[in-house]
Amino acid sequence: MICDPLKIAAQAQLRPQTYTVIVERADRVVAKMETAHGPMLFKASTVADDMTWDAINIGRLSAADLPVPTIIAQGEQPVSYIMLRWIEGDALTSASPLAAQHEAGRLLRRVHYLADRPPYARGYTWDAWMTGWLNAALPWWGAQPGIMPQWIDRVWRNFERMRPLLATRGTHFMLQDGRPDHFLVRGERIVGLIDVHDAQPGDSAMDLGVIGIFDNRLLENVRAGYKGDAVEKQTLDQLLPFYIFLRRLAAAEWHAKFGSAVISQKALALTFADRKKNNGDFF
Repeated sequence: MICDPLKIAAQAQLRPQTYTVIVERADRVVAKMETAHGPMLFKASTVADDMTWDAINIGRLSAADLPVPTIIAQGEQPVSYIMLRWIEGDALTSASPLAAQHEAGRLLRRVHYLADRPPYARGYTWDAWMTGWLNAALPWWGAQPGIMPQWIDRVWRNFERMRPLLATRGTHFMLQDGRPDHFLVRGERIVGLIDVHDAQPGDSAMDLGVIGIFDNRLLENVRAGYKGDAVEKQTLDQLLPFYIFLRRLAAAEWHAKFGSAVISQKALALTFADRKKNNGDFF
């Protein structure tokens, strides 16, 4: 393990007792820790200032009265770490109370249209960034069993048709990693919005695409809470097949390398299911 969570918590005078590891990789550890002050979420990384991004985004979203965790301690020694008040809740799914699914949509809209959201400031346009995503994702996808070269060609053709629309995007603030399990439900409410490390300027439609990677019914219910006018809904209808496809490939590759082979195969299978059902949803 990259650090001793108990020593760091003791250094922060939190009187730690025990901890249970949730994630452990060569460069990262996430654990639930029991302390004299109640349960905490402990996160640490070997990347310098990594947890600073958690703190910045938690501060920004907290100022907008969004249900992010409270920061208890943060530091850079011996590694970059942060300790957050633990939020008890269940992951959002299409089996969650409908009121919670609708609330998730309303919360996403508030994230996307934060009054003090920073401007998109990359050295390249949003559509160029999406080109980079495809350049990274498609070679891996093309190496998987059963993938036909003409399918990759079709993805690029469809992407080029969509590129003028993508070039207008990037004006929102997005979670980027706003997976349904990062929305915590208790009763009929969303009580926690967690793991906001990757939140940044971007496209609202990508966040909705992430919601729909594995559960189209959940996406429909979240969109019902998200609302928007007819023009916005039409734009989202155009963009979502692309983002769902892109993020399914990203999920499949990540889980193949670091997570669950079952989840990886499920993400790949869903791209095929959409293609069969819709005669090619995006590819």
